Amino acid sequence: SAAESHLLVREGASAVFDDRANAAYVVGGCDGSTPGNSVMRIDVLTGATYEMVTPGVRPHSRSDHGAAWDPVGRAIYVFGGRGPEGINAGYHHDLWRYFPDEDRWEEVRTGTESPGSRSDMAMAWDTWHGQLLIFGGVSGGGHYGDLWAYRPIENQWVPLTLEGTKPAARGYPMGVWDSTHGKFLVYGGWTQDETFAKVLFKEVWAYDPATASWVRYDQPAPY
Repeated sequence: SAAESHLLVREGASAVFDDRANAAYVVGGCDGSTPGNSVMRIDVLTGATYEMVTPGVRPHSRSDHGAAWDPVGRAIYVFGGRGPEGINAGYHHDLWRYFPDEDRWEEVRTGTESPGSRSDMAMAWDTWHGQLLIFGGVSGGGHYGDLWAYRPIENQWVPLTLEGTKPAARGYPMGVWDSTHGKFLVYGGWTQDETFAKVLFKEVWAYDPATASWVRYDQPAPY
């Protein structure tokens, strides 16, 4: 069910857009001190805002997680993030999906190896191959440079171990799916060098699932 509401104060939330319903969904995030697990629905035609009052099981509170919209399965996928347990111990590695048409959460359990606990990764839904893609992120142990796919048809995580040129490990990158060219685009992020100084990235990378390869663009350009 849904209760009409004002927008909640949030940072570190994730958002997706359902173009069929003309609705945006904002999931989780922190109110400045405490993470939450709310789902806010924003009707972009009327401007009305609703907090989804979902019965039953739902994810633990979190912020700085990833979210992506599966338009065929009509589900919001949510992965990772940080919970109220603290920066070092509170990283999550669970995968959930929310079905807004049914107002229902479901935890995705695969029984296979999955990405390690992390927050602040690049994440997008690959509409060409029907899979979730995750790159990078951070945890108490440092920065990640791995790439994973979750494939719902097989219900399994697949580590995409690639040869050749690829992005360096980093946290806080931005990621989107280019549905015109069939590529996962990743921009920016940062890591630390051996002196713990912050190293910022400004390049654009494109991962092509069809060729299982990365291509770097120092300047955004057509491809």
